[in-house]
Amino acid sequence: MGVPVAKPVREPVLARPELGRSPASGAFVDVPERATRDGGRSESPSERFSSAGACVDSMSVMGVEPIRVWIDDRNAIFRRGLLSSVLGEGLLVVGESCRFRPEPETSSLDILVFDLEGTGVQNAVRAVAGGAVQLVAIAEQPREEHLFDAVEAGLAAFLIRSELTPESLVTCLRSVSCGNNSLPSSLLASLLEGLAKGGRRGATAGQLARRELDVLRLLAAGGDTREIAGELSYSERTVKNIVHEVLVKLNCRTRAQAVALATRQGFI
Repeated sequence: MGVPVAKPVREPVLARPELGRSPASGAFVDVPERATRDGGRSESPSERFSSAGACVDSMSVMGVEPIRVWIDDRNAIFRRGLLSSVLGEGLLVVGESCRFRPEPETSSLDILVFDLEGTGVQNAVRAVAGGAVQLVAIAEQPREEHLFDAVEAGLAAFLIRSELTPESLVTCLRSVSCGNNSLPSSLLASLLEGLAKGGRRGATAGQLARRELDVLRLLAAGGDTREIAGELSYSERTVKNIVHEVLVKLNCRTRAQAVALATRQGFI
């Protein structure tokens, strides 16, 4: 009979640390990992951010630049929910703030998502002054006075907090990054109705060609680039060029702003 060989003692497997926030300082610290209900291991915040970073890196390698987003919201939990919704979706969150503290680094972002309540519009416009950053506002309620302020400030998209989903947020941000606007049809109708009743007055618009007016009318009806191209028998590139000409002539930043100004001036 051979001499029994003692089995090696296995070292205990330590759980990988997970990043959490210190209640005292707010800094990230290591906390034990959590188990899921079915016995598996939940993905830690550090792993989620790592996965998102890997996705962004792979996009850069393929020559596709990620859409850089800054999120400002007064509610920390809601703000983190917005951040989590866009991770791994080809979007890169470069920063977050509460009532624009700290101030967004506008030189390194494409889209600013902000809370419309209070002085949100004024703060957002001041933060992106002179830059090419697109503005996306989130409102508590679809109030007409907020819509006027936002559109005249060059708003690219208007979202209602209670109706927002991760999918609708990502779709909106992708659409805005392509130069499109995103306004709920009910709000657009309210905006046009208010203008027809003698709403805000703006600067004098430049001379517009017939095809520019046709495109503006279809934009006001809620048409997107593809629908307008089909309606007017233009290519999508032609429609985009016409929209660009209209924005330059009217000195507007977005399609929604151009529609509002053209309606006020009686062109459409």
